[in-house]
Amino acid sequence: MLEQLPQEVLILICEYLERENATSILDLACVSKHLYSYLVPRLLRTLKFSINEFSKLAEDVQQYCRILQRVDGYKHVHRLIIKNDIKMPTINDRALVPEQSQKRRPWHRPRMSAVEFSGHFDDILENCMRDLYHLETDALPLEAVYDMNNSWKPLAELIKQISSLECLFYDGLSQLPPCLLECLHQYQPQCRLLTAHGTDDYEFSLASSPCLYGLTVQRVRQRGLFRRRGYEDEALECMVAGLATNLKRLHIVRTRGAAGPNDPGPRRPWAGFSQQTATDSRGALECFWPLYWPWLEKDTLEKWEKITSFSALKGLKMDGNCFEMTSPQHLLARCFFPSLTRLEIDLGPFNNNTRYQPFRVAAINAFMLNLPSLSDLKLTGWHPRILIDSIIANHGSRLRYLSLLSQRGHTLSLEDLHLMAETCLSLERLTIEVKRSRGSYDEFRRYQVLGLLPRLQYLDLKLDASAYSLWNQGRPNDGDGEAEIRNSRDLRAEARSDLTFNEFDDQYSPIHISPYHYVRNGHIRDALINGALDRNLAYDIYQAICSTRQSGEGNGFLPLVSMSVLPSQAYYWK
Repeated sequence: MLEQLPQEVLILICEYLERENATSILDLACVSKHLYSYLVPRLLRTLKFSINEFSKLAEDVQQYCRILQRVDGYKHVHRLIIKNDIKMPTINDRALVPEQSQKRRPWHRPRMSAVEFSGHFDDILENCMRDLYHLETDALPLEAVYDMNNSWKPLAELIKQISSLECLFYDGLSQLPPCLLECLHQYQPQCRLLTAHGTDDYEFSLASSPCLYGLTVQRVRQRGLFRRRGYEDEALECMVAGLATNLKRLHIVRTRGAAGPNDPGPRRPWAGFSQQTATDSRGALECFWPLYWPWLEKDTLEKWEKITSFSALKGLKMDGNCFEMTSPQHLLARCFFPSLTRLEIDLGPFNNNTRYQPFRVAAINAFMLNLPSLSDLKLTGWHPRILIDSIIANHGSRLRYLSLLSQRGHTLSLEDLHLMAETCLSLERLTIEVKRSRGSYDEFRRYQVLGLLPRLQYLDLKLDASAYSLWNQGRPNDGDGEAEIRNSRDLRAEARSDLTFNEFDDQYSPIHISPYHYVRNGHIRDALINGALDRNLAYDIYQAICSTRQSGEGNGFLPLVSMSVLPSQAYYWK
């Protein structure tokens, strides 16, 4: 049946599978030889090596070569992912001979996640960042890396034969093996190298590699302070400033560290890499993730402006810590990022009440209003104090992707949704929360307004079933909509009643969320309704959205390609 479909239809099926469940392409390829031959370019686009011993590496290279030779697939390989978990070699590993390796289990291609199979650079590097965050194993000594260098040469030989190699992702406990770096320089100079391992003074060849395109750096945080016991910051700044000539993506991630002593005192100035000649250059980062440190502070921002040209920066990801020690007047003085198109701000964990402090909110508003019109905006942990109406007015005309999520039960008002529908005429992808209210007319109108976005094709709806609005006790100056309950033994938070409640609904339930969060019977019933999702509800939401889109046919309205609906924050009632 599938074999008889036109090629155009097969292409649409493959694109859908890649977008929704990329690993299903493997299942489709097993249907017939015809489909397998058609899917070969997609199946071989990314090869992964997950290595914990060198005998496994040799076997993976051998089996991959057999596959590539059988289907003439070298030209289809565009990305390599190398996960190096090799530690110090053991006697058993050294003594392993071919006869023994043949007795091992049948070979299987290393398992890849959907992100690794067809994801973007940033998504794959973010996976590496998660590994680094929980990493407790020290890197191998530099001497051991060179001792093991010959064991990596089979992989280097494979890299030589891949004519269309575009990217190599290296995620390991130690530096990139020298033979692989030499192979990239000599045979694959066009290949982008993205690594999630830091550098030291002895890795100059890697730090200055023209192939080095992306880098993830660890900053060890101890008791709230960054202990500067070495020259890692200076080395990184040197790399960004031009030592790594093609470095375009820099991700800085916080890692946990044990408490240690304070720095003993002033350090000698860093002398630089011994191999480096004196230069006065400036980098050109295109994507920067400065997480977990007050990077927008005036002196720090001006320092980094000298290291890299902010006019080249297109993507920026920050968290709430970036806005500490920052003056709104400083951020309003001028536009620091004239070419920025993609911005992501994560305001921190659910229980971090300091993220909405007035000075931080003022800095965020000033920063957002002094940027050029963005095409991609992701704001996690949104709060009404952050002026969404001004943000939409400033950036809406160019927005193609918008993600707006809150962890405190705040959702956009109907007026803000109307403003978004009137302003964001180019919006194609939207992730947003809608407050559930048992299918009320107000909830229905919100779905209808979403249908007024003419070019919307991908919609990710989070149905907010939280109960923060049930309590109105809080600080006097918290502002409208603030429903935080302070963790105080002097406060018993009683949920307000509802005009629709009968006598039973209005009674307090013996079951309460916490020792200081008391709810009524009617609230529990509403929570069960709002937190439930079935096929009929999802279809009704879809119909409500499409009802307003149908009236716009012929006026540039595009059909929805994908819509996902999930309950959000229903766990509040567990």
